[in-house]
Amino acid sequence: MAAQPTRKLKVLALHGYRQNGLMFREKTGAFRKLVKSLVDFVFVDAPFLAEDQQTPTQDTEPKTVQRGWYFCSGSSYHQATHVEAYERLDETLVFLRTVFAEQGPFDGVFAFSQGASLLSILAAHRKGSGHLRAEDAFDYNFAVYVSGFRSRAEHDADIYTEQITNLPSLHIYGQGDEVVPTERSEQLASQYPGADTIVHAGGHFVPTIKKNTESHTTLVRFLKAQQLAISQAE
Repeated sequence: MAAQPTRKLKVLALHGYRQNGLMFREKTGAFRKLVKSLVDFVFVDAPFLAEDQQTPTQDTEPKTVQRGWYFCSGSSYHQATHVEAYERLDETLVFLRTVFAEQGPFDGVFAFSQGASLLSILAAHRKGSGHLRAEDAFDYNFAVYVSGFRSRAEHDADIYTEQITNLPSLHIYGQGDEVVPTERSEQLASQYPGADTIVHAGGHFVPTIKKNTESHTTLVRFLKAQQLAISQAE
């Protein structure tokens, strides 16, 4: 008899630039409600304050603190067309290894915008990628990119030269996204043969997906497929 899914998926959520875990949790409320029977999300804060942010105090409202995962120059993050290497990215990878060790294991990673670009870099640091020692690699089974894009850092160029065939992925992006143009998300998705996609008419955000639509069917089918595959492997 085929194995049946027995538990919900545990998924790490990586927010975008100038967000934080609490803010991202609030912004994904409708999305989380839609998949609450399938997924438990774990939200974390990026380790660094965004440009021009004051160090928080005990009186600072937590959800107002803007954070970032890496920077193009100093504490500045912008849509640079070229940069040699992202600053503080190595520190972020160390931070995330601690998150995986202390709050994992995670079945998958769900990421938005800068977090999704970071996730595309994590794919090269994933267990089974062959790029790292096993003890340094991230262990997860699937990826969901929302407004995702490839790193523009020259240092990361090599990680996009090969197709990724052992990581199921879902790519969600908006036709009206003026921050991450559609072609950049499509370029990232093209690295994953057979990837699932959900394209919405909106802009730079996690979309509200209505039930009984093609997008809803795609989303649920993808998550249930991951749930089943993981249950069969356990």
